[in-house]
Amino acid sequence: MFHRMIADRIVPGMRILEVGCGRGSICPFPWEKYTDRYLVGIDPDPTAAANPYLDRFVLLRDSTDLRRWPLDGQTFDLIIARYVLEHVETSGEFLANIKRALKPGGEFLFLTPNLLHPAVAVSHILPVSLKHLILSATKQVDSADVFPTHYRLNTPGFLGRQLRACGLQVKDITVCEPQPVGYLDFSVPTFLAAYYYYRCLKWSGLEHRFGVSIFGVVGQD
Repeated sequence: MFHRMIADRIVPGMRILEVGCGRGSICPFPWEKYTDRYLVGIDPDPTAAANPYLDRFVLLRDSTDLRRWPLDGQTFDLIIARYVLEHVETSGEFLANIKRALKPGGEFLFLTPNLLHPAVAVSHILPVSLKHLILSATKQVDSADVFPTHYRLNTPGFLGRQLRACGLQVKDITVCEPQPVGYLDFSVPTFLAAYYYYRCLKWSGLEHRFGVSIFGVVGQD
C-alpha cells in the first residue's frame, strides 16, 4: 500500500528524500524502475551508506545534525518515511526538518505503527534486547536493523495536531489493518489471536482507530 502511494506520485526529474533510508535491504521500493529521479537518503546509521538506490547519502552524525539536517539547503518534491516516526525522540525538531526540506507544493508520505493497537502497545514497553531476540527468532531480522523506539508521533490524533502545529498541511491520515498483524504469526495461538482481532476490527468498524498502521499524506503550502 505504501509503495503504491509513492509510485502514484513519482514523475520524471523528481527530487526525493528518504528519511531513515537504511541499507535498502528490507522490502525496498523498486527504485530501479524509476531511473529519472534524484534520490537522497538520510539516516543516523552509517551502514545506510551502502544503500544501492541512492544518488546521495547524508549521515546524521550527532545531535546537532538531528536538530537541523545537513542538507546544504536542498529541498525536495517528495519526502518519504517508512517505519521511522516511531523512532523519533524529539518530534518538534523532526517535523521542523521535514518542513524545511519540503518544497512548496511538495508532499511528505509516511507509514508508521499505531500505538493504539495492542501488539504495538506491547512492543513499546519491551526492552530493545528482547525485541532483538524475538525478531531474530521469528522473522530472521538482523539485530542491526532493530533500533530504539519512542512512539512520540504514533497516535493519529496527536500526530495530526503536531503536523498542523508545525505549519504543515495534513491532506490525509488513514489508520487501517490491511491483514492480521504479522508480529504474532510465530505460533498458531498468537496467529489466531491476531486473526480474530483483525476480524473484530473489520466487523465493528473500529479499524480506523485501532488498526495497526497509520498512513499519512502531508503537504507544504
